[in-house]
Amino acid sequence: MSKTFHVPQVSTGQAYAMLGGAALMMTLAMGIRQNLGLFQAPASKELGIAISDFALAISVQQVAWGLSQPIAGVFADKHGTRWVALIGSALFILGIWLTATAQGALPIILGAGVLIGIALACTTSGITANIAARVVEPGRRTLAFGIVSAAGSVGTMFTAPIAAYLLNADGWRAAAWSFVILALAMIPAAWVGSRADKLPNSLPTDRDLTLMTALGEARRHSGYVVMSVAFFVCGLQLVFLTTHLPTYLAQCG
Repeated sequence: MSKTFHVPQVSTGQAYAMLGGAALMMTLAMGIRQNLGLFQAPASKELGIAISDFALAISVQQVAWGLSQPIAGVFADKHGTRWVALIGSALFILGIWLTATAQGALPIILGAGVLIGIALACTTSGITANIAARVVEPGRRTLAFGIVSAAGSVGTMFTAPIAAYLLNADGWRAAAWSFVILALAMIPAAWVGSRADKLPNSLPTDRDLTLMTALGEARRHSGYVVMSVAFFVCGLQLVFLTTHLPTYLAQCG
């Protein structure tokens, strides 16, 4: 990392650490979240609930994430990312724990649905982008956003084999408990990444916009509109497939 990559207030090592903490937090959050569909069939069978009940939990998760994201973003901008990320990490751990110990549909809806949904708003791209924006020079923010965001895909790559192995060897609860253990690492990752709070999150040339003014500008920006519409496609092709494809493949033999 060159000296021109990060802001002058931090050393190269500090910049690596903060970006690494943000990336690790997002890696774990997205990796675990995108593999919850592996639990759908075995959990539904053991608990005697319908597959649609488990799918409902994932749907609730998506809604909770979307509704919580603006709130988490406002708090991060006004008060820093530390408490947002730490509370989100704690909620994520609690959500996975409720799922691992569930005896019916309600704990799964509350844990994998509501709590993890809120936690994702506090630990993924919206918050990690805030951290990256503080650490790197303005001209390199796009690169930093890309590097940190890619961590979400890396998480899926290494958590899926862990979950699949434990599912086959010891059952879905063992796999869920392994996710609880992995999620514990989100706490120190959030702490290290949020050290970026000591850095400014805006430039002297930035305008001081109200929330409604910023939303109005975004609504009139064609790129923002296209990106927002694209997220509906993302919800179909990504969440739908990761939730239902494992069960479908199991039923097909």
